Amino acid sequence: AHDRNRAAAKCADIAALAPGHRLDIGMRRSLASYDGDLPANLRTTEELLVAYPDDVNLRLSKASLLRRLAPHQDYLDYIRAQCNGPAAHAMLRLRLAQTLLEDARYRAEAIRILRRLVRGWCKPETLSSLGDAHWRAGEYPRAVELYRFASTLSEADEDHAQAYFRAARMVRGAETALAYLRQRIRRLGPLSAAPAMTLFECIEELDRATEAMTVLDEALAAHPED
Repeated sequence: AHDRNRAAAKCADIAALAPGHRLDIGMRRSLASYDGDLPANLRTTEELLVAYPDDVNLRLSKASLLRRLAPHQDYLDYIRAQCNGPAAHAMLRLRLAQTLLEDARYRAEAIRILRRLVRGWCKPETLSSLGDAHWRAGEYPRAVELYRFASTLSEADEDHAQAYFRAARMVRGAETALAYLRQRIRRLGPLSAAPAMTLFECIEELDRATEAMTVLDEALAAHPED
C-alpha cells in the first residue's frame, strides 16, 4: 500500500537537506501528482523547467496542466510558443494541431501542421488526428482511410482499431472493418484476447448478439485463464 505520510516525511527531509535541488523539486512534484494537486504540480514543473528548459516531457506536462488550469487562450499561447522555429519537437506540434482542430477557424492550419508531421513523423496518433480533421471537414472516406492506417501502424492498440470500426460504420463500411478486425485476431489472437474483445464489442454495437457470443466463446477457448 502507498504510505503517503512516509513519502511526505521523506520529501521534507530532502527539502531540508537540499532545498531547490532537482531531487527536492522532483519529490514535491511526485507528491503533488499523487495528491491530485494540479496547481502544485504546475509550480514544481515550472521550477524544473527553469533548470531544464529544453526538456520535452516537462514542456508537455506544463502544457497539459495549463490546459486544465488556465484560460484556453493562455494554454494556446503557451503551446504555440513551444512550436516556434523549425526545431520544435513533433509531439509539441501535434498537441498544437490537436488544439487548433477544436476551433473551426483554425482547422486549415491544423491540417497543414498534421500533413507536415505525417511526412516526417508518421505516428498513429498523428494519422488519427489527421483523420479527425478530415472527419470534421466532412471528408469521411479519407478520414476512415486514415483511421485504418493509424490502426495498422499500431496494430496492438485496441483504441485505434475501435476508432476505425466506428468511423467505417458511419459510412456503411462496417463489414469491411469487421473483416479487418478478424484479420487482427488471426495475427494477434495467440498473444492476447484483446483483439477478440474488440471484435466482440464492435459486433455487439451492430446488435448481432449471437455472432458476438461466438467470438467471445472462441476467445475464451483460446485464453481460458484470461
